[in-house]
Amino acid sequence: MSAIPYDLGELDPDAPRPRGGPVRALGALERLWSSRWLGHYSRLAFRDARVGALIVAPDLTLVHVNASACSLLGRDARELHGRSILEFADPSDPSWQRALSGLHTLARDQAGPGQAIRRLVRADGTVAEVAVTPTHFRRAAGRGPLLLHLHDVTAWRRTERRQAAIAALSRRALQCRDAIALIGDAVRVTCESLDLAGCITTRSLTDGEVRVVAACGGLRDAKAAPGQPTQSAYTLLVGEPVISADLGADTRFSVPPVVLEQGFHQGISVPVPEGAGARHVIVGYLGKDDRPFTGEDTQFLQAVAEIVGAALDRAAAEEELRLRALEDRLTGLANRTLLGNRLEAELRHAEQIGHRVHVIALELDRLNRLVDSLGQEAGDAMLRVTAARLMRFARKEDLLARAGDNEFAIVATRTIGDGSALELARQVAAAAAEPYELGGHTLVMTASVGVAVNEPRELAGAQLLRNAEAAMHHAREQGGARHERFDVTMRDHLRRRLELEHDLRHAVARDELELHYQPLIALADQTIVGFEALIRWNRPGHGLLSPGHFIQIAEESGLIVPIGAWVLTAVCAQLARWPEDVYVSANVSAAQVGSELVDQVAELLQAHAITPHRLVLEITESLVLEPQARPMLDRLRQLGVRVALDDFGTGYSSLGSLHRFPIDFLKLDKALVTSVIDTNGTAIVRAAIELGHALGLQVIGEGIETEQELDALKRLGCPLGQGFRFSKPLPLPGADGLLAQVPA
Repeated sequence: MSAIPYDLGELDPDAPRPRGGPVRALGALERLWSSRWLGHYSRLAFRDARVGALIVAPDLTLVHVNASACSLLGRDARELHGRSILEFADPSDPSWQRALSGLHTLARDQAGPGQAIRRLVRADGTVAEVAVTPTHFRRAAGRGPLLLHLHDVTAWRRTERRQAAIAALSRRALQCRDAIALIGDAVRVTCESLDLAGCITTRSLTDGEVRVVAACGGLRDAKAAPGQPTQSAYTLLVGEPVISADLGADTRFSVPPVVLEQGFHQGISVPVPEGAGARHVIVGYLGKDDRPFTGEDTQFLQAVAEIVGAALDRAAAEEELRLRALEDRLTGLANRTLLGNRLEAELRHAEQIGHRVHVIALELDRLNRLVDSLGQEAGDAMLRVTAARLMRFARKEDLLARAGDNEFAIVATRTIGDGSALELARQVAAAAAEPYELGGHTLVMTASVGVAVNEPRELAGAQLLRNAEAAMHHAREQGGARHERFDVTMRDHLRRRLELEHDLRHAVARDELELHYQPLIALADQTIVGFEALIRWNRPGHGLLSPGHFIQIAEESGLIVPIGAWVLTAVCAQLARWPEDVYVSANVSAAQVGSELVDQVAELLQAHAITPHRLVLEITESLVLEPQARPMLDRLRQLGVRVALDDFGTGYSSLGSLHRFPIDFLKLDKALVTSVIDTNGTAIVRAAIELGHALGLQVIGEGIETEQELDALKRLGCPLGQGFRFSKPLPLPGADGLLAQVPA
């Protein structure tokens, strides 16, 4: 009978070879055992074979074993004789029974099955992988015993699996576009291939903090005590692999408490080579009773680190290209598209690690008014300066982006507490409020800031950004120059606001706007001299809304321009129908200021044949101070249109600066009128009325509600007034009814 080939050199090139080579030795052994007698030489060959040799009876019990087989199984011959070989088979290898039963069929047919890899359990519970080559004993009839040659290929198979794992990870790396996801794959592959108890990949930040990027084995929170160097930091410092046989006693670095709590005793770490300098480290852990780390483990980790480093370098290069394509040209920051992409990636990573991500949204207050006053170039310069200031607070690991025309966003890509995020929001708001020196002007700007944090099961980047913007809008609606933290009520408020803005865009076309008129009264005889036109919106499903519900949104969205044009058209049409001695005032927003407003007014006056002085335009003190307002006011004066300074006493101007304003009416704010019954308030109101008279202005007291207020204003010489004391704002039929009561 010919021997079955069994070339040990193909399995382990470093295995010791018996004199004459393994194939010749095994062939001789087979010929001896195949003879009719067992002589002295055959017993010696069986006993001294460098590979395990077993004689298995037809019922699969062990008849003879040699020393090499005992060593391989970790048991002595007496412990093995008479027991079934299946008792030592690894339960996870169910092919044992099938393979052995098939050996007899193969032996009967005199066909060699070749080598098969099987798993055997040693006495200490470890598993040995062996290459099994069967040889049969020829019998005249029936089935005879089997001679099994066993060669330990555990190390070779382990190396083979590790090489396959490295190859598979390399293929994934070539196809992967998400470096963070690849790092997670690398951690899992390392844990499985080295049979580790735990594994992490860390990233060292610019301020020295070590952040866990990916983890397995309950190590998401593997952080050392503040200010203490970690094994990762120490590995980067020495720039080479580090092995610790006793983490608890190691004095080179501190160990995160969670590592010791998990029962990990040994640690191995390698730096990840990166083109921009190593910042990542792969760290593996074993228990006290586990095998020690070996040079092969180090080589495997270094191979994984090479793959991760190459992926990080490629991701950095691709990120640089994306940044160039997705950056804001004005400020050089990321634009909103890149912001969304990075935010989504950061949230995916946060879900893996269990971290929270904070988004800070910032908007400059009143920037549009600055652009209207000084031009777009000044606004662009303001944005560039603001971007530079925000860079002082955005750390290298954070993302700073220009999220809109007048909006910036910071994504805090490392774990910070809510308190730290709010402090960062306060700092960026303070930075935006520092004086700006632009074109010879010293300008003071404030900012509204919103903060949002990702909540469990809410991982959409777009939603998180909208939450931060909702908090920012809430801060602006509270007066600006403040920061707010998002809560769910703000989201509902923002949704309602967006719905209102959407409906308001169609209000003019759908004829949903109307004017109510509040009479202006000569206080001496309480006769009507004119009306103030006040806009109302008959919003479908919501009833009649006063300006306080929608004017601010109209101004912020730019809708105030078409709405203001509609108001002026309606006022002029109504003036044409009312008596010549009645005038009407209409409010003008800062967004309407400019030559277009003057041209529109001139066309309306001509189209309706209205005497210009019957139209009064009301402006605020803040608008008067705008540089482009003065030329507009001078042109309105040339047309004959009169101007009223509204809400006097609440804003920016002083009594002494009134002579510089080309105005005709001075409207005292309701707050001043209410204070007229107080001694100090009376003095202020008297001064305003007397100065108005001295400058040739007609003074109007707003918001008169009581007889006491009316009597006090009359005593102080205030000629005109309006308020609920006389009439609330009335729809057009009501205003017509009041005029009808005036004696001809």
